[in-house]
Amino acid sequence: MAILGTQLSRVDDMQALSSSLDRMHVDPIKHDPLQHPLARLTTNPSALTYISAFAGDKIQKDDNPVGIANTVLFLKNYVAGARPIMTLAKRDGLDQVLGKTSKVKVVRAYDVLSGAEIALKKASHYDSPTESASEKAQDLALKEREKVRERRALMMLHRYYGELSLEKKDRKVDYIAQELVNGDDVAKFLNKKNDLLMIEKDQSALKEHFEDLVKVAYLFCQEVHAFNALGMIHRDIKPENMMVNKEDGNFTLKLIDFGGAIHVSEAATDLDKDYGTQGYKAPEIEQGQFSFATDAYAVGASLSKFTELMNAGCFRIFLAKNKECKAIKEALERVSHALMDPIVEKRMRLSDFLTVLAPLGELLAKQQSMRQIHK
Repeated sequence: MAILGTQLSRVDDMQALSSSLDRMHVDPIKHDPLQHPLARLTTNPSALTYISAFAGDKIQKDDNPVGIANTVLFLKNYVAGARPIMTLAKRDGLDQVLGKTSKVKVVRAYDVLSGAEIALKKASHYDSPTESASEKAQDLALKEREKVRERRALMMLHRYYGELSLEKKDRKVDYIAQELVNGDDVAKFLNKKNDLLMIEKDQSALKEHFEDLVKVAYLFCQEVHAFNALGMIHRDIKPENMMVNKEDGNFTLKLIDFGGAIHVSEAATDLDKDYGTQGYKAPEIEQGQFSFATDAYAVGASLSKFTELMNAGCFRIFLAKNKECKAIKEALERVSHALMDPIVEKRMRLSDFLTVLAPLGELLAKQQSMRQIHK
């Protein structure tokens, strides 16, 4: 990657970096940052700012002539030890902020050792003047549990790079670096489809839109089922927590936001019960009950967003002429209702959903294979 320049590859480079990182945990960098082994990785070392993971001390270089890189964080990786992550300043008119709320910001970053583009999530926990000491302690304990859950899930999915916690004067800041998931969340995907469908008249284009909805709906269920197969319950399944990306005509979906995710063995004993989003919460959640079935209910509620769009006026003539597509839509509606059965014992399992629509899955796999052949 041009931005990173030459990557570390030789054994002596790796040893030098490892030794330097080890020293940082007992003594923040005191020497000239340009003499640090990482300086050899950048095309513009003078633009770097180093932050020590040990003390949070910052060594600032005032001259940043091109604004290529502004920060290197040394994150703790529970698998591979310390890991340097580079964040970038705004460049080429591209904003490096990928997502933002009042307390959480996700920015584009780079793993220095591999050159991989990744996502760095920064969560700030502010002290509240009205919060008692016990309430503050409880809140911090909850955030710590959520951080542990997210780390575990990301590790299981091989999407974890490292993390770092810094104590500021009025807040605690947690960083966690993870695989960059491109695309939009499914809620945005559906909104964009809705906007396109409002002006679309061409029947062949409508067929393509319909097929896109079916593919993403199927893959949505498949992704949640794969997560459940790891023994994990997500506890906040919804379109906003599923990313969708389309490349070369093929869709890829990835689940995100694992702060509430627990292993099935923890379902009865986990302390935190306030998870799930209104409209996607199974009835039994009110009694603090979580299981694979609660994730299945949320999938059913998510599927209903797809079928609502399939029932839009623009599809009426199309579905009247395409009986196969109409049958698929009706099957998805039945499955959505079955997944949302209020009685847990009667609720359809995601594995049953995938069995019912297995022919559809085979068709999608065949289409993807054909695209790869003709690339």
